[in-house]
Amino acid sequence: MIDREHMQALFARGADADVHDLLLPSELYHENSKTRRGVLDLLRRGAEDPVTGAALRRADARLRRLQDLVQFGAKSYPHLPRVPLPACPGPLGCDLADVIRRRVSDRRLGGAVGLPALATLLQLGYGVTRYADPASVRRPRRAVPSGGGLYPLEIYALVLATEGLEPGVYHFEVFDRVLEQLPSHDLAAQVRTCFLDDDLATGAAIMIVLTAILRRLRHKYGDMAYRLALVEAGHVAQNVCLVATGLGLGVCPLAGYVDDALNDLLGLDGVDETVVYAVAVGPREA
Repeated sequence: MIDREHMQALFARGADADVHDLLLPSELYHENSKTRRGVLDLLRRGAEDPVTGAALRRADARLRRLQDLVQFGAKSYPHLPRVPLPACPGPLGCDLADVIRRRVSDRRLGGAVGLPALATLLQLGYGVTRYADPASVRRPRRAVPSGGGLYPLEIYALVLATEGLEPGVYHFEVFDRVLEQLPSHDLAAQVRTCFLDDDLATGAAIMIVLTAILRRLRHKYGDMAYRLALVEAGHVAQNVCLVATGLGLGVCPLAGYVDDALNDLLGLDGVDETVVYAVAVGPREA
């Protein structure tokens, strides 16, 4: 990590400093993950050459086979207890423009939510909404746009107060529409150690946590995979915020969490799969 003193020393060197030394890690990453015209032109010229073009087509065919394996291999815990989710209700009975205007970050939450509300948040947040043609091929499409249709995210629910559901840590299995219950103990105390906002940690009925499995994207997009995963997490979080508002619930997106503690709570290593966003949901305090 480049600290302030290091940066000041580098700028003091002026023209003698390597340009990469003058960049913060975030700036260097952003620069390295840019798509440049020269790379696209090189690929186009290669595709026009008979020998190189054939090699590129073979590589593309292998990539598409790998993409299909990754795309349709959403995470599942088949050995864990499963809780079927109720069907989502019909139309929420609210105007989209009105919901967008009413969406605010509520930091004072308290009370329980119903299981149908949780099912609606998960399904409309990141669930499968349709299957693309041809019908003979399992090509699921989700509730958000995704780079290459690869859907690198997983969605978990830290259930603290939900009617009809035992408090615990759950993974949303999108194809069967079930919750898979992960081992946990003293969840309320663990949540307080994971999040920096004590009011939300103690008042939320549900913490919806988004994680990224970057290998689903990296084989196709390289360094841009991380950028695309974060963009997608924003799409999902906004879906959750709008659906929660439409259901009359309070909601607050959160980046204020302790990464290692939250990854540990979900049983993740923080590398192959890691937390990237969270959303607190619950009834608004009067």
